[in-house]
Amino acid sequence: MQRNYGILLLTLCLTVLALTGCSSNESKPEVNTPPEMTWAEQIEAVKSGKTDRIEISQATIDDNQLQQLAELTQLSELLIEKCQITDEGVSHLAKLTGLTHLKLRGARITDAGFQQLCKLETLQRLNLPQADLTDAGLESIVNLKQLELLRIGSPQITDAGVAPIAQAKTLRWLHLIDIPLGDASLKSIAELPKLESLYLDGAKISDAAYDEFFRVRPSLHVHIDQKHHDRDPHGHSH
Repeated sequence: MQRNYGILLLTLCLTVLALTGCSSNESKPEVNTPPEMTWAEQIEAVKSGKTDRIEISQATIDDNQLQQLAELTQLSELLIEKCQITDEGVSHLAKLTGLTHLKLRGARITDAGFQQLCKLETLQRLNLPQADLTDAGLESIVNLKQLELLRIGSPQITDAGVAPIAQAKTLRWLHLIDIPLGDASLKSIAELPKLESLYLDGAKISDAAYDEFFRVRPSLHVHIDQKHHDRDPHGHSH
């Protein structure tokens, strides 16, 4: 009887361990992430020639801090995850003639600021997911002759505003975020000769328009609202 009771108790303990995901008393080792270099430290690293890249993911950057970059003509990549940047701050980037990759997440840049950015003819990747642009502002994109990636969001952009994007013949990756686009936009996008990947979030496009789009561009990688389109030849589960 005691032996059976011992076996029953052991079985119960093993069951509890299995359900809780614990197989031993050893704790998993903690992963120590090195602290991010400060804004000032990264600026000094660029000045000294140690790097041509500034990436900030933890601190919030504002217009005054962008002003400190005005003389960093050797800066190639500026990637900011959290910012309170306006058109005034963007104007300080005008001298960064070597800038190829710019990400300003959270920046509410209007048409005036976007026009300033489009003077940076070296830009190859531009990421402005929370912009405040209109159709008129997007017309400046034709000045970016080397642009390969555009990721932009603004609820004020319409189908008419997408037409200038179709003139950026070097685009390979396009992501339009929370822009209420219709069928006409998809027709314009289909004209981009080098486009490889298209992400659309919040678009209002008919099935018939998608059918025509895939007829014209059958090999394009297409995401709709964070999911592969069912016609996407590169589709896979996430």
